[in-house]
Amino acid sequence: MASDVIQLEITGLDEIKRKLRQFGRKDSKTAAKRALRQAANLVARNAAERAKRIDDPATGDKIYKNIADGRKYPGVKFDSGASRRSGNLIYRVGVNKSDKAPGGKTFYWRFVEFGTQKQKAQPFMRPAAIESAQPAVNAFVLEYGKQVDKLIKKASG
Repeated sequence: MASDVIQLEITGLDEIKRKLRQFGRKDSKTAAKRALRQAANLVARNAAERAKRIDDPATGDKIYKNIADGRKYPGVKFDSGASRRSGNLIYRVGVNKSDKAPGGKTFYWRFVEFGTQKQKAQPFMRPAAIESAQPAVNAFVLEYGKQVDKLIKKASG
């Protein structure tokens, strides 16, 4: 299966990086994880909206509920293994596979996303990732700045 790659350039982090030098690795990592989760939630919200448009109303199972359910995003998960291996913070956005997922058993989401021999693909995850990429980066930079400012305020007060 081919992998779609999205490459972006992040600008505006110089000031944040300068501020972060006064804190330990743990504090700066926590700030980055919180900001990255906000960005991942943005992508998940877009994917859920797209899935909602293609979900079959005749079935009780709902793909969109397994990506984003109200204010919760069960499809957004921190990938500690990949993060440990690469040294980068990694959140995955996908469809919750749990048997107790809020939208039911939606194992078939892959068939909808990628298609089959008899069913045309109706992608919703990949277009959501592409469309949300720059807004997610912008949200990350904004939230990361807020998290760093919180660290500074906490340290000084």
